Amino acid sequence: MAELAITLRLPLPRDVVWRRLWSASRHTASIPLTVVTSSVPEGRLDVEGALVRARTAVGPWGFDDDMETVSVTTPEGDGPWECRIDKRGKVVHGAIDAVARTVELPGGRSGTELRWRQRITVTGMPRVADPLTAAVAWVAYRTAISRIVSGEPDARHRR
Repeated sequence: MAELAITLRLPLPRDVVWRRLWSASRHTASIPLTVVTSSVPEGRLDVEGALVRARTAVGPWGFDDDMETVSVTTPEGDGPWECRIDKRGKVVHGAIDAVARTVELPGGRSGTELRWRQRITVTGMPRVADPLTAAVAWVAYRTAISRIVSGEPDARHRR
């Protein structure tokens, strides 16, 4: 199983980062060729028990990345906010652990540190390819997460 870790320090309040990160519509607007849906009203991904599908396709060819949100913790105060999602699709398996915490940024400004840890297996990929899978996934996920939490998703990728 490939593993990757991404840490972003963002000049945004934690609640803004969290709201954007777990919005199905922002994922759809930010990730090329992918439509993300949730079983939860308003397309939220950060609700325990939410069933999430990311359908990536070109014409009739594609695959579904099926997931379930298994735990969410958003305590009052400055404690970390955490979300765990299990990936249970036929093609992509693994888990995501995301943690957002309020931090002090350079210059004394308040912001958010977002840590994204992911374990990923792609059906048909041999374990010897795990380092390559992790490297490709790191680039893809870091790019996607940055777009999702930025002010506006890249207009070129809107549906």
